[in-house]
Amino acid sequence: VEDTRSQMASAPSAKPQGRGDECAPPPPGQAAPKSALMEKCLECQEREGTVFCKDCKCVYCVECDAAVHVRARKDHSRLPVGERPALCPLHSEQAQAYCVQEGRFACATCLMRAVGVCDTHKILTLAEAAAANRDKLAGLQNHFKNKEYEMSLEITNLSALQGAIEARLSLLEAAKSVATNAQASIDIIRALSDAQSVQEMHTGNKQVDGAKESLAMMLGDRAGWLAKLRDLFRSLEACMQPPVVVRQEERKVPNLARALVPREIASVTIATPWNLHEALDGSVFCSDSKSGMCAWQVWLNGARAPQRLPPASMQATAVLQLACGDMVVVSHDQRRVERIGAVAWKRADLKSPFDAVVVGDTLLVTHWITDATITRLSLHSGDTLGPFAPRTTMTGQGIARGPAGEIFVVDSRTNVVNVLDESGNHLRTLGAGLLRGPYGVCVDSAGRVYVADSIASLVVVLDGRTGTRIAAIPTGTDARGVMLTRTGEIVVSRTGSGASNLVVFA
Repeated sequence: VEDTRSQMASAPSAKPQGRGDECAPPPPGQAAPKSALMEKCLECQEREGTVFCKDCKCVYCVECDAAVHVRARKDHSRLPVGERPALCPLHSEQAQAYCVQEGRFACATCLMRAVGVCDTHKILTLAEAAAANRDKLAGLQNHFKNKEYEMSLEITNLSALQGAIEARLSLLEAAKSVATNAQASIDIIRALSDAQSVQEMHTGNKQVDGAKESLAMMLGDRAGWLAKLRDLFRSLEACMQPPVVVRQEERKVPNLARALVPREIASVTIATPWNLHEALDGSVFCSDSKSGMCAWQVWLNGARAPQRLPPASMQATAVLQLACGDMVVVSHDQRRVERIGAVAWKRADLKSPFDAVVVGDTLLVTHWITDATITRLSLHSGDTLGPFAPRTTMTGQGIARGPAGEIFVVDSRTNVVNVLDESGNHLRTLGAGLLRGPYGVCVDSAGRVYVADSIASLVVVLDGRTGTRIAAIPTGTDARGVMLTRTGEIVVSRTGSGASNLVVFA
């Protein structure tokens, strides 16, 4: 382009002719030439154009192409519309460059007429323009993906709020019904009391005794109604707590293209480490299922010394912190799930809970036994909301939620990762033939799945859509739990001979 400008600068014919600025776009309100925009057949103006003639510089449908290109035109060079070269919108000639200021292709005629008029315009070759546009499109694609992810989180949060409001309205209706029945019982008791006074004056002791029995029965009914009211108000009090809304902030994605350097957290020795979850302040909750232990809270940057979490009597396999600050402790050995904080409840009738994840205002709990389903618990009351996954042959261990709302569950019986939607329907299976002893799982914002493989002593990274293995990170010994920090570090809990601790890959 610069050579063309240099050659044409000294030629008299290079000066602009007619209206002057030939590089300028059409005036406002004036359409560009039809050849630049026409996608229908130029001949019939009805059917969609599928053939582009390089000599005619026009688009034809199949029928018109056969009718037009006969005799003298039969040797014209023709291409499918999708393979046609870029054209200048002003002169319908093949593009030779791209004008950044005008945002359009420029042909040789444009470059000749623009000498001395548009010398300040930035002109790119077609290859440079294609590379710049590819980068721009990639950035826009990532931007829209992030927006889609944010919108899915907002939809999930709104659904959780809607469910909480509906539950409160239902409880209020139940409270109104109980209060109405209680008032009716009180009215009956008063009527019986008046009847007893009349009987004491006009009837014998036998009738009075019968009235007393009726009165005692109604008093007992009233006590029952009062007990129901107390239970109902407890449920109302728990339900009136602010709904738990989980908001995931922008996180860095681990760079798997370079060698990751392991760093051991030597400040804490965990007897029997299991699942890892992130606290609100960025520290790590590492569960410890040894008798008399619960879990450890570890600050990876060394800002504070590791501390043991209460209650010490629970043998935990997972500890989560909710957005409101409350904690949820999952105990496999004691078969219970407990919420600790402003709202407290305990469920001790579960089969063998192992790990949990928050979805809206519910808690999904996996079970480490054969033929177990995933249990749904209410975050507000701990009540069982029924099974989550319809597949009854799923042995659940680690569980995590992906950026698109999908649920990833490790099945240690078949050594795969099952992907479910938010309703519990099975979508696909990942890692078949690639995992030997999976336990913990987590998912990054790009949809890549990280699985802690205890037998292989690896963290296996899988593509969340296709299941293809992307990377395998050696952990040195049995890997139990895995999580990602906000800064893109991979944290692994591992156990083995003298190596029961945390290791960070960055």
